[in-house]
Amino acid sequence: VIKAKSQVIARSLDEKETLLKEIHHRVKNNLQVISSLLSLQSRSMKDERAVAALIEGRSRVESMALIHQDLYQDNCLMSIQLEGYVRKLCENLYATYNVSGQRIGLDLDIKAMDLDVTTLVPMGLILNELISNALKYAFPDEREGRIRIILKPKGDRLLLEVSDNGVGLYQEKGEGFGHRLISAFASSSM
Repeated sequence: VIKAKSQVIARSLDEKETLLKEIHHRVKNNLQVISSLLSLQSRSMKDERAVAALIEGRSRVESMALIHQDLYQDNCLMSIQLEGYVRKLCENLYATYNVSGQRIGLDLDIKAMDLDVTTLVPMGLILNELISNALKYAFPDEREGRIRIILKPKGDRLLLEVSDNGVGLYQEKGEGFGHRLISAFASSSM
């Protein structure tokens, strides 16, 4: 009786794992379709500000798609290895903004850890905003420099620092959409 019940439980767990994997696969595919639609739309636009907004939206969607791609491909369906995700996110952003790693170097100081989806999605969107801003504004006129990302546990929270040695940018607190987005995600993940 115990063996039969164990087999039923094992089969049920396998089915749930397969369903969860399929859900992550479908979410990833849907996010990639949205990303492609935004890309197609941006190609037909003439207004530079509208094109920039679509590109930013696309990079946000892709940061979430990366999470579901990793969850689908890995054997662990509940968490993702943080450093690998951040590396892939940076590679995508460098490609999106057509920036060479030789011109703007990347220094990662990330504690080896796995994060669950509910923590990683807002973290990914925050990183997406900060890295995008550095790539777009900190190094004008083909200036060379470096972006540094520190991410590690600090007590029961995560410490995230993104810095660069670019030209700097003064902005009133809460002035831009990206700043408001970062504040909202940081508040919701605390």
